Amino acid sequence: MRSLAYYQHAFQKLNRGTTRYGKAPHKPVLLLSVLHEVEAGRIRDGRVYITAELVSTFKDYWRQLVDTANTANFSLPFYHLSKEKRGYWRLVEQPGMRVALTTSHSIRSFANLLDTVAYVQLEPELALLMQDSAAREVLRLTLLEAYFPQKTLNGTTTYLTQLAHHMAADDPVAYRTQFEALARDLDPITYEEEVFVRSGVFKREVPKLYGYACCVSGLRVEATADVQLVDACHIVPFRETHDDTLTNGLTLTPTLHRAFDRGLFWIDDAYRVRLAAGFREIGESPYSIRQFEGLQIRLPDSTSHWPSLENLRWRQPS
Repeated sequence: MRSLAYYQHAFQKLNRGTTRYGKAPHKPVLLLSVLHEVEAGRIRDGRVYITAELVSTFKDYWRQLVDTANTANFSLPFYHLSKEKRGYWRLVEQPGMRVALTTSHSIRSFANLLDTVAYVQLEPELALLMQDSAAREVLRLTLLEAYFPQKTLNGTTTYLTQLAHHMAADDPVAYRTQFEALARDLDPITYEEEVFVRSGVFKREVPKLYGYACCVSGLRVEATADVQLVDACHIVPFRETHDDTLTNGLTLTPTLHRAFDRGLFWIDDAYRVRLAAGFREIGESPYSIRQFEGLQIRLPDSTSHWPSLENLRWRQPS
């Protein structure tokens, strides 16, 4: 059985690529981020999923630890840790899928990573050690002393908190302007990562406003802290306006989400459900969409978080 000392040595001897700014800092930052997510209870059973929280923790730690002009690209270490000789980081790909690489054997895109990798499976011994608070602290200090000896960590999740605040409080135009200005300065992979994090915050914050219930059907199923059975739905698609503010969101069941996106129903200025002209359903079903015709949707407690009428009108027939 592999010991704590074994993994300490492995973490001290990471194979880091050489950049114009020196050895790449990406792998140790990612491993520190994984340790944080284990401590927060978001990584269990040694399975490391790509989540908004993990990507955001990586960005937070990067800002605290890295002084060079390297790009804070999450995709690179998430893939390249699987090439470490000691084999403690195993990519589990989606059935029939393969990670697309560039000619230099780097990850082609963050989107491809999301599409092809289901999760990373940590070696069982390492996963067990990470669950132990004392061993986890030893591994954390090992990484800091080996790669960032002059640095200290002051916590994380600040970026997620800031984004949630902006999504709740910012004027949509100001939010969009700020995001588009940021996007112009980002390389394509980092841009994809930024959109992913913002989408994750949107998906987390919108259901909170609606009590984790579908605003049309009222369906509310308590699963786990990480699993919700209602979707956070953009009223105006993100691709149209880059608007992730909370007033551009609704909660819908997956079926109603699909129907809304396809224009089978819309919501009027009185927040009532209206069916599209020519809408037809065949047969009787307790899951009928027609049963919601004329029903006023459930709304957040605060009127400042109610769906924007301007956005709802974007969906209404002309």
